[in-house]
Amino acid sequence: MLIIKKDVITSTNEYIKEHYETLDNYTIVTANYQTNGRGRMTRVWHSCAGDNILMSILIKEFNDRTDVNLLSLVTGVAVHKFLSKYLNKLYIKWPNDVLVDNKKICGILLEGKMNNNSKMVVIGIGININQTSFNDDINLLTTSLKKELNINFDIDLLIKELSNILVKEIDEYLNGNTSYIEYIRSNLFGINKLIEFTRNDVLCEGIILDIHTDGRLIVKEKDKILYLNSGEIKIKR
Repeated sequence: MLIIKKDVITSTNEYIKEHYETLDNYTIVTANYQTNGRGRMTRVWHSCAGDNILMSILIKEFNDRTDVNLLSLVTGVAVHKFLSKYLNKLYIKWPNDVLVDNKKICGILLEGKMNNNSKMVVIGIGININQTSFNDDINLLTTSLKKELNINFDIDLLIKELSNILVKEIDEYLNGNTSYIEYIRSNLFGINKLIEFTRNDVLCEGIILDIHTDGRLIVKEKDKILYLNSGEIKIKR
């Protein structure tokens, strides 16, 4: 596992996508600041310089049965285990966030290239560490380690700690370990809660029942059982 540290780049995901052919499997790229940090669905990821974990990991060795989409959930498990050393009331929000109570502390972005000539996945991870103020539109819905504990953390030490956990969890998954599903079940955000979700461009309501072994979210909508492959969920208050 090689960790490449950058000061300012467009984004750690973009760097790996541009250089993956010359990088080794499990190469990790970190940055103090991203000029074009992104979340899912083209959202901008705002982060103060030097305050947070901004990192991506390259995966380019797979087996035939690997479902790369599950790597987002496996990464969520790794982040949850990492943060559990410091925080309580941590939850994995399907499909790619980690929350403290109901406030977001981590986002995960998975991108890939899978064809006959080239196979690779890059997983971007953003974790709020020492930043304590956020844009007004997300400030009440976002938190950080420092915001929760009033302690300043050494980012480099945390990156090393997380990287070891992350590589271990991904490696175990790629070698057939399925224990991550039970871990998610035990820490799933919104279980038995009424949620809103979009299906066929229509806003719907349902209750989260479970997570399937293939990573799909199991939701009860009136008298129907649905299996969600992707999208976003929101607890209905």
